[in-house]
Amino acid sequence: MAALRGTPIPVPEVLFTVASAEPLGAPFAVLEWVDAPHMGVAGAEADFGAYVEMVVRIHTLDWRGAGLSFLAVHPTAEAAVRAALEAVRSRAASWGCAADPEIAAGFATLARRVPEDGTLALCQGDINVYNYLFRAGRVVAVVDWEQAAISDPRLDVGQLLALAHLKGQPWMEPRSTPFVRRYEAVLGRSLRGLEWFRAFWFWQLAVIHRGWVMFTGGEPWYTRHQVAEALARALEEVGA
Repeated sequence: MAALRGTPIPVPEVLFTVASAEPLGAPFAVLEWVDAPHMGVAGAEADFGAYVEMVVRIHTLDWRGAGLSFLAVHPTAEAAVRAALEAVRSRAASWGCAADPEIAAGFATLARRVPEDGTLALCQGDINVYNYLFRAGRVVAVVDWEQAAISDPRLDVGQLLALAHLKGQPWMEPRSTPFVRRYEAVLGRSLRGLEWFRAFWFWQLAVIHRGWVMFTGGEPWYTRHQVAEALARALEEVGA
């Protein structure tokens, strides 16, 4: 976030960081308070076009020039995507659900079909609307960078596609969704292969659901049936 302060991407200022586990039990950072609501509650303050344009700005940032090369731990977008796939599989194994039929089948299908045509870009890691703060129709801050990486930007887009469906958006071809249509218009080129990335996120959300139930005893905001049904449909598109 400190590196991003010198770019066209607005982020809160990092006031200071503490690398030790004291006094909160883990390293932490203290950020500037931004007095602006997130897009989910901003109402007339928010603008969908400005939100999409900011996501494109993140994905097209000269991340090397911004001093973010320390995030580039993989040589190719394919390698970065495979690492993301393996990270979720490892999490599923640690939570004891990797052998669940739908989780195991999801990993097998996704691992066989990892896209090889991606490019490396800055990915926020969580582009949901709650992380975009608005004032007078402008994005004045983007927050929640803990999952930022240099990876395939379609990973960010796939997350939004999966979340939108679980929130009630009808099933449709990814490039027909309002977000992707606007994203492509701003970017100036088409996004291909989004079916794999949407399936990846349904699979990851299925794993998260298992962990949520294990740790809390209750379900998150989506049900196991919802995510299982969406995952099966998405994997069929990818080519089970």
